Amino acid sequence: MTTADRLKTLSQQLAELSAELQSNPERFEAYNDEQANLAQTCAKVLESVQGPSTYINSMITQMAHFTALRLFIEWGVFDAIPSQEFIPLQDLAKKVNVDVQLITRFSRILVAQGALKQNGSKSLAHTSISMMFTRESPMNNLIRMGYDDHLQSCSRILSFFRKYGAQEPQGRLGTVFAFACGDPNLTVWEHMNRSPERMKNFMVSMVAMSQKLSITGSYDFSWVLDPKYKERTLIVDVGGGKGHALQAIHDITPGLPMDRCVVQDLDVVVAESQKVAEGPLSQAQFNASDFHQAQPTNGALIYYIRRCLHDYGDPDCVEMLQHIQRSMADDSRLIIAEQILSDRPSLMASATDIYMLTLGGKERTLEDFRSITTDAGLEIVEIHGSEGHDLALIECKKI
Repeated sequence: MTTADRLKTLSQQLAELSAELQSNPERFEAYNDEQANLAQTCAKVLESVQGPSTYINSMITQMAHFTALRLFIEWGVFDAIPSQEFIPLQDLAKKVNVDVQLITRFSRILVAQGALKQNGSKSLAHTSISMMFTRESPMNNLIRMGYDDHLQSCSRILSFFRKYGAQEPQGRLGTVFAFACGDPNLTVWEHMNRSPERMKNFMVSMVAMSQKLSITGSYDFSWVLDPKYKERTLIVDVGGGKGHALQAIHDITPGLPMDRCVVQDLDVVVAESQKVAEGPLSQAQFNASDFHQAQPTNGALIYYIRRCLHDYGDPDCVEMLQHIQRSMADDSRLIIAEQILSDRPSLMASATDIYMLTLGGKERTLEDFRSITTDAGLEIVEIHGSEGHDLALIECKKI
């Protein structure tokens, strides 16, 4: 397809999206899928016409953009800007106790990228984007984690491969992240736990990101309500944290007895999760468990594990899945909720895979999932997709 043909097709898509936006602007503002679809189409337009210089300029400007964003978060600039009006740069600098020249210079790229509004050259105001970076927003924590952790790891990745060889990192030790932190003999989580602020940024960011990804997909959990299963444990949320996935499953499965469902995680996690659990979730069982060790709940109907496998390399994942497989009955099902990379992954999915590499993990194609599940004694029965997302629920049974 020629560039002209691609642009014609994309212009038609943009026209259709524009018509949808005009007819129902409230839906566009309320749903991330519509916004993401429009942004992806616009990105494809740019991709169709950009040359080498545009490509390079984009990389250079994004590095500066990210740096300015992180500094303004560190200095509390976004919190100091009034929510509904412009503020003179001189006044803003005084409020955050930062040199006005620094505020001026770093604000320029944020204005150029549309993150802030400028009135003349002497005052700034919020946009809908910059409001996301105030201290109350989880996006604040996401930027902190991205810059402080992911960018630090990426900046050391060249040195890592020079020292250890150009081999895919495997295992929980010797990760790029740990190498960048100064001690590759510790796990990622051991480094994380050394800094309460770093762990907080990570936890808040993960919750914020998980809320944008489907938990239940198109899978129908209601089959576990059959009376013939009345003596069985119904659902085990493996590595379930605060139990938000089990809560979401309950919300779409009327009549699900939560007292026969289990949230599993490390002892310190489930202890805290049980304290704050409310409503139906408070009736669930909260059991301490490490998915690197034997699965303590035998014969449950569904074992559900969400966004955990991508943190680990293939050998660790096979071991984790084997622990579950050994506890499954013949009619049990394992549901793996993970992103599945397509033949041409999205920009975000591809970037996430690089970040997961620094942790010793990876995003996987369907063939990758078939490989690790087969090695663990499991067979993929069906893929239950999530509209508008790469995330899917992979249903498995024992071989």
